[in-house]
Amino acid sequence: MIEIKYFLGLEEAFDRVMVKDVDHVLIRHSYVKGTKIYPHIHHDAAEWVIASKGHFKVSSMEEEETFNLKGEDVVTIYYPAGREHALSVLGERLDYFVLRKPS
Repeated sequence: MIEIKYFLGLEEAFDRVMVKDVDHVLIRHSYVKGTKIYPHIHHDAAEWVIASKGHFKVSSMEEEETFNLKGEDVVTIYYPAGREHALSVLGERLDYFVLRKPS
């Protein structure tokens, strides 16, 4: 099951998913329509996709969820270490964060 949570803003989202006093890796991605992040696995890190605007689809283990965010909420999508996942950009542009925590 894909774990999805909604928050009122980025600060709340980061506060709820990050472990205090533990190093995390934060990456900001910006992709155009049609970009596909093909199925892949991070064996040694849990990962969150964090976004507030954009039309995109995520998939993991034969599950799919589509989002069309307008900036009103922030969504976090969690993948534990070792779980295959992918993303496709459906709208004109998608700007989002990836947050990884070593396991």
